[in-house]
Amino acid sequence: MAKRPNGAIIGIGELQPIRYSEGKTTLGLIAESVQLAIKDAGGISKEEIDGLLVGPQVGETPQHVPATVSEYLGIEPTMSNTVDLGGGATGAGMVWRAAAAIEAGMCETVVCVLANKNEKGNIPRSPNRNPIREFDVPFGASGANTSYALLKRQHMEVYGSKQEDFACIAYWARKNALKNPKAIFYDKPVSLEDILESPMISDPLHLLEIVMPCAGGAAVVVTSADKAKQASKQAVYLQGAGEKITHRAVSQAPAIDRLPFVYSIPQALSKRVWKARTWIYYLYMIVIRV
Repeated sequence: MAKRPNGAIIGIGELQPIRYSEGKTTLGLIAESVQLAIKDAGGISKEEIDGLLVGPQVGETPQHVPATVSEYLGIEPTMSNTVDLGGGATGAGMVWRAAAAIEAGMCETVVCVLANKNEKGNIPRSPNRNPIREFDVPFGASGANTSYALLKRQHMEVYGSKQEDFACIAYWARKNALKNPKAIFYDKPVSLEDILESPMISDPLHLLEIVMPCAGGAAVVVTSADKAKQASKQAVYLQGAGEKITHRAVSQAPAIDRLPFVYSIPQALSKRVWKARTWIYYLYMIVIRV
């Protein structure tokens, strides 16, 4: 019999996402998310958390993040770190790192958390002088919208894909959100026509194809296979993981057929212990069903 992977999710906490978070702090949202995840895990206490992984901070704690969060939560982890993979990939990156730390004997139960506030009228600014700010931003290529617009245009030119093809991605993402009461657009369905007729924000991207900034937070509790057996509900075991970084600035991106997921998806699937049925769509996110 195949050995179970030594890393399992036994609890999850997710805050209700909101457009703007007046009077909230990043640390407060982190604490709320962790509290919900530990409660969902059932049967474990805060004192049993001996590992901490925190996502990138754009709030009030840009430095010494693991130490600050540990202090705020009142825990003393034997393994801690910050994971920053540029947004959407960070959550998955935290889970496999937690499993790897457990496998290495650094800890047994890890909480992975990411949260951020979004105050109206407050646009985070960075003093960084990295290549994207030297070679992309001065020409207007700032933020995700411009980058994904260029990649979408390239796909259309290389493969002959149409606006209608891309609109299907946004349509099904919104349709799936209608099943989640916590989704901001839970009760607001859209049609393909709505997407295609929405304002053009960054040609060829329409308004309803673009991720809307919001405030919220989420956390998961990852523990060892042995401890997962004691959980009050069925654990979700990590089957495999793959990761690759090629660039930050779109001007430095490799050819469209050599983007990171070309490596990371086969790498993750090659590590599976059990067979899994998998559906994948890609627009700032990857969804896998196991």
